[in-house]
Amino acid sequence: MDNNLLLVSRYFMKFYESFCVDVCKKHDLVQMEMDILAFVANHPGLNTASDIVEVRMFTKSNVSAMVEQLIQKGLQREEDKEDRRKIHLIIKPKANPIIKDIKKMQLRFSKELMTGFSEEEEKLFGQFIDRMLSNVMEGIRGNK
Repeated sequence: MDNNLLLVSRYFMKFYESFCVDVCKKHDLVQMEMDILAFVANHPGLNTASDIVEVRMFTKSNVSAMVEQLIQKGLQREEDKEDRRKIHLIIKPKANPIIKDIKKMQLRFSKELMTGFSEEEEKLFGQFIDRMLSNVMEGIRGNK
């Protein structure tokens, strides 16, 4: 395999971010705010700032700053009932229009990304991506 995989990963993010522009403008968000809202909406079991830092690999300081800004836009902190040190991020109804637009944008992005792929190719692609992600995560754990 040549360097195309690295190129694809970089261009993939640029392509995705080009889809995000309209949602960000419409709702007065910066990219990272939108990414955090999308993450919380798409991963209900991973809803702490630590989860976002770990999975999305954002810095703690950036996540903290963005969460502070998102409190005004419909994100809420909620203390864990069993571990008071843990704070969950909850999407309030106020943010539902933003989440709806994010999900529509993500669907458009996915359709555009998979243009020309058959259903079988899409399924295989998903399996390959899952396997690659597993390999990457295993490699990261092995290098710690």
